[in-house]
Amino acid sequence: MNKQSFFEISSLGITYSVLAQPIINAKNNLISSLELLSRSHGVCDPEAYFASMSNYSLTMLSCAQIDEACNVLSNSIIMPKININADQNMIGDIYLMATLMQYKSHIKILLEINPFELMDDNDIDKIKRRFDFVKMCGHELWLDDHDGSKTGCDNIDLFPWDGVKIDKSVLWSNDFSKLKDIVDFCHQRSMPVTIEGVESEYLFQQAVKSGADYLQGFYWPMITKADLPNVS
Repeated sequence: MNKQSFFEISSLGITYSVLAQPIINAKNNLISSLELLSRSHGVCDPEAYFASMSNYSLTMLSCAQIDEACNVLSNSIIMPKININADQNMIGDIYLMATLMQYKSHIKILLEINPFELMDDNDIDKIKRRFDFVKMCGHELWLDDHDGSKTGCDNIDLFPWDGVKIDKSVLWSNDFSKLKDIVDFCHQRSMPVTIEGVESEYLFQQAVKSGADYLQGFYWPMITKADLPNVS
């Protein structure tokens, strides 16, 4: 097992190491939630690997992540929220819906969904009903990897997100005005903001200065089981 791994899981016969990256509250520097990042053994480009997977495979992997995370966290004094990468098509999947229902009162799950092109009114209504189901289960939906594009902005205005994650490319571009404009755009719509890609003291200071609510990146170490305060 990778020394940084939070746990290992098996999904559809493939073994994954799952890392737990902390998401930090910008006001008090405490951990707000943990994003689960799966890594398959021998895969050098995780983004390309997961992009090639079917929705079914991704859904089964997400369900396995949630199951094991709840098992690992069950003996912890604190029960942090967990962030799971998803796809807007996945949130209507019966397996994921059943898993969200199963952990309705156990842990808050934040599903992160990348910006997607808008469809006709019937599809928009269908997606809104799926959002309603996730929220009814006590979980949250966050728009992921937003970089200020029109697609992302349209998504923000159309759907009832619980928050927005700004893509690391915006922070790394060293265009503070653009970063601040995106943060303000989300705050004007009463949506909290997480900035990704915080990897140095300079980037940390820029992210805090922008007014973002939460921060994420390799500036902080991964969380392991040993870091959790357990019930004695």
